[in-house]
Amino acid sequence: MLRPYRHGGMLGPLLGNRFLGAQRFLSEIRVSEVIRLAGVATPEILALYIRGASRPIFRGWILTRHVPGSINLRQWVSGGLPGGDERGKVLRLTAQAVRSLHAVGCTHRDLNLSNLLLAPDRVFVLDLDGARLRSALTPRERCANLLRLYRSLAKETGVVEPLSLRDRRAFLKVYACGNSELFRDLWRDLRSRWALATLRRNLSRRRRR
Repeated sequence: MLRPYRHGGMLGPLLGNRFLGAQRFLSEIRVSEVIRLAGVATPEILALYIRGASRPIFRGWILTRHVPGSINLRQWVSGGLPGGDERGKVLRLTAQAVRSLHAVGCTHRDLNLSNLLLAPDRVFVLDLDGARLRSALTPRERCANLLRLYRSLAKETGVVEPLSLRDRRAFLKVYACGNSELFRDLWRDLRSRWALATLRRNLSRRRRR
């Protein structure tokens, strides 16, 4: 898969695909190889093409290995969030993928449905542009990354709470992988943040009416 580097957020319309220096491109290769060799499912980077625009401005493209028979999670929920055994399986595979990412001390800058690739037997982590490696992640850092993913699911489905409490508990149990203290800390923190986020969304909707 060939992906061009582009600025997101507020800088996107202004800077587009122009970057100061090439460090950002090289950093993604480093992070990707470190976590891939540590066992995280992420497609192998095959090539990186960097072109100077007008020094010190550069543009970059990255080529990653194709994963056969896969779709990203945004496509998976495009027709409505599946239920039953299929939902349970995908939640389990997603929890395992994010757990492995966090276990090696990596935080994904843009952990959303488009950047998680569903294959028949696992979920791959995509687009590590801007990802960071630390010796270990705190529960708060883990929560922030998990909430970013949950907000992506809510946005794509158009549902304020797309997963039931039972689904969320099941996800966190797989994510915690038998670590009862981690599960307890995450569940307590996430429940309070979910409640606050829901309140904010409801207030925002009322203002728009």
